[in-house]
Amino acid sequence: MLGVRPSPCEEERRVAMETSSVFVPTCESGGSFSPAQCQQGGQCWCVDPSGREVPGSRRLGPPPACGEELLLSSSSSVVLL
Repeated sequence: MLGVRPSPCEEERRVAMETSSVFVPTCESGGSFSPAQCQQGGQCWCVDPSGREVPGSRRLGPPPACGEELLLSSSSSVVLL
């Protein structure tokens, strides 16, 4: 689609893929960041709508449950997992 700019997530993803980065963001179909992000090696974490990591959400293994409650609580430095 000509004239359509990629979203920040799509642009970050493109750059990460071109540079063979360990972390390649996962984007939703509309271009927003997926709530849970994972990198090679099995670390996963939650991100806010602008792609910033939610403090305290990073862990090894399966992705954490990253819902609206988690994102709202992160603003007061309390993270519910």
